[in-house]
Amino acid sequence: EPVEWTPYQGNGMFYTVQIPSVSVGDKKLTNVNWRPIVDSGTSFSFVQNQVFVKLKSEFFAQCSSDKYTCENIAGPNPPGTNSEDKRLSIGCWKLSQAGETDAEALENMRSFPPIEFHMKGLTSSEEVHVCVVPEQYFFLSDNGIHCVGINKDSQNVIGANLMTNFNVVFDQNLNRMGWARADCDNGKDELKKNLLRCGAAARALPGPGDTPGVGGTTTAAPSPVTTTTT
Repeated sequence: EPVEWTPYQGNGMFYTVQIPSVSVGDKKLTNVNWRPIVDSGTSFSFVQNQVFVKLKSEFFAQCSSDKYTCENIAGPNPPGTNSEDKRLSIGCWKLSQAGETDAEALENMRSFPPIEFHMKGLTSSEEVHVCVVPEQYFFLSDNGIHCVGINKDSQNVIGANLMTNFNVVFDQNLNRMGWARADCDNGKDELKKNLLRCGAAARALPGPGDTPGVGGTTTAAPSPVTTTTT
């Protein structure tokens, strides 16, 4: 995919981006105004309570819709759920009889809604769309239970779990950050192989007979840039 650019604020250690809206499944939540730092050194992602409540409420609303059935063995927060995950995560479910990230778990994950972050673009008319599929935001916690790796916290952080399978470029000359979906393991890992593109990125894919890249945004990245691939 072509790189999409969003401005950032930072001092060389922490980089903050602006996310005016977030989509959960088919619902776009406007006026979210989330301002997280982007930190690949943090395993999971964290959201302050005001935004967290909106995300969690819409997540469960989507799970009650006809499109996203959120299939599971048990849950939400079934017996055996880690107490911290139960208190802080959007939700936890048992997705596999074996309690593993196996074919059954992956199939059930695909019935959950994607989460798409609409970052501020370089101009007022642009948005940068970062769509995260369930296979990416779920993680295997204790007792064979999978939890959403987006947690309520006093800090706002996009961690490594939401950066996985993206090329993230930090352009220090122009104070901008580039995002592009990437197959970082070349399909060798079963979980990452199933991380399909979603949201605005999927809608922008060329159809039969179209020229790849037409209609997308491509921008040459000046030096120096730092690229994070996870």
